[in-house]
Amino acid sequence: CGPLAKNGVFGGALPLSGGGLPDGLEVHDVYQFALGSIFFDSLMGHPQRTLDPTEADLFFVPAFMDPNGLQTYDMHNNCPSAELLVAQLPHLNDDSASRHIWLAPSVGWVNETCDAFQANSSSTSPAALLLAKTIKLALEDRESAPPSLAADRELAVDENAPMSMPWADNLHSIPYPSVLSGFDAARVAAWQASAAVPKQRPYLVSGAWGAHGLGSSMDVRTSMERQ
Repeated sequence: CGPLAKNGVFGGALPLSGGGLPDGLEVHDVYQFALGSIFFDSLMGHPQRTLDPTEADLFFVPAFMDPNGLQTYDMHNNCPSAELLVAQLPHLNDDSASRHIWLAPSVGWVNETCDAFQANSSSTSPAALLLAKTIKLALEDRESAPPSLAADRELAVDENAPMSMPWADNLHSIPYPSVLSGFDAARVAAWQASAAVPKQRPYLVSGAWGAHGLGSSMDVRTSMERQ
């Protein structure tokens, strides 16, 4: 998970061996929590971007944080209150709330976000209730941390892990960025064509997925690292 390269968004170029890629095709070391920067950069340069709110179909809220330094807010020092955020969003109201989109570049769990991001229908302030109606995006959502996980507390490496699940209303998971992030259709096709060609590959890559915090998930990860 290397840092973002200069200017940017998709990280530094990856050196490839064992056949490489077609001429002119380059992949990058995309930081796994770079979605805040990726979304912001992409939308700022989008051909349909407008500064006229009467023409806008969607409103992007650039209030995102990530514990590794790519943020507009530092959750440990100056998390914005719901009231402060709403005061800075002049076009947010009950009618437009569902057209306001913001994201957590990380997993969206409670300990990875500011409280305002977790706004839901049980919130007590009018500002938080308004934010609860907005659309939130994160790498993981409520389905990634189901309530049944709390029953497995005794299996968790961190006993607090089951209680950090997200509570935000209208939270949707989106894919992690990858080496293909930023590719247009032509470059994706070139990548796929290159990968389909039979060749000797010096490495076999495998992955394992499991619920966060469970001892069984961590054991699999540790076993793979040892291999």
